[in-house]
Amino acid sequence: RDAIIAAASSFVTSPPECLAEELDDEGRMTEKEEVLILPAATTLASCMRLRSSNRQRIVSAIHTLFNALAVNRIGAPAAAMTRRTIRISRNVILSLSQLAQLYKDAEVTSLVVSMICAPRFISSPSLVALAIQCAANVATIAQPQVFVDIVGAALKRVTFGKGADDAANTSAGLTLTTLALNVAARKDVVEDFFCATLRSFIDSSVATPVAPKFKRRAVTPLSVYLPIIHTLVSAKGYAIDMEATAEQISLWRNFWFHMVVRGYLTEKSYVAAFGKIYATLAAKSPILVHPSSVNYLETEIEYNSILQREYSDTSLARLRQALAPIVSSQSQAL
Repeated sequence: RDAIIAAASSFVTSPPECLAEELDDEGRMTEKEEVLILPAATTLASCMRLRSSNRQRIVSAIHTLFNALAVNRIGAPAAAMTRRTIRISRNVILSLSQLAQLYKDAEVTSLVVSMICAPRFISSPSLVALAIQCAANVATIAQPQVFVDIVGAALKRVTFGKGADDAANTSAGLTLTTLALNVAARKDVVEDFFCATLRSFIDSSVATPVAPKFKRRAVTPLSVYLPIIHTLVSAKGYAIDMEATAEQISLWRNFWFHMVVRGYLTEKSYVAAFGKIYATLAAKSPILVHPSSVNYLETEIEYNSILQREYSDTSLARLRQALAPIVSSQSQAL
């Protein structure tokens, strides 16, 4: 076993130069390299777990593996990373992720997540997708607070506007949707996951101008976040519709205000694309006024943060006009 560990560790931290050409121009791992690296990382993680019978030895082994990055000077700005340093970083990320999934220990998982989500990985365009994917794989066995940190790190990588990376946004969205499916029964994490995602969607969407014309294949906050939100409200562990706190109700209310004001619920193109998801979200929404609310029309509608942050008097006038036929008996309040 020691000989296997030595061989796998050498391959992970000092891969053969012949693999240098197995990274494409953007530093992404090709199919051939993946076939070679994944077994080595899994073998190394398995042998380390079997040989190290206690947590301290596992943690020590993790630090030894991570120190290979310092030896190879992997701390430089992302732009300065060579193919070799990118390759070694990928190997270490994969090995750490495999080890955490095999060992299933809270302390080890927390340590691995802190390493995988280190700035040297998360800030590198060539490594961020793999880092987020591996962190999400570990998240399924993580304690609630570590899980929330992983979700937060993934959500921070979703950015829109000038210079946005559509591929990275799509990848992060798919990873988080898969993670939502994998933790569907964990009530201890589903609700925090949902609230973090809904909050991130509102902030991202408010800061992103509405496209002049709907495009089904466009990468937008709505197209990235909506599948995650839909998966979470459909999860077994979701119960906000039945027992919501005032903060959760406020978050839902901001979400629906934003959806209405943006026209996502009235424009035929958006309804055709996302109508079924809208129906599920509506069915899973709590009552949008908490029982403890007092003088709701004056305090919540007048000072709602969504309306204050984004919309002009003209926009609000159009909104009032659209709502008037629906709530004609309350038109004076609008």
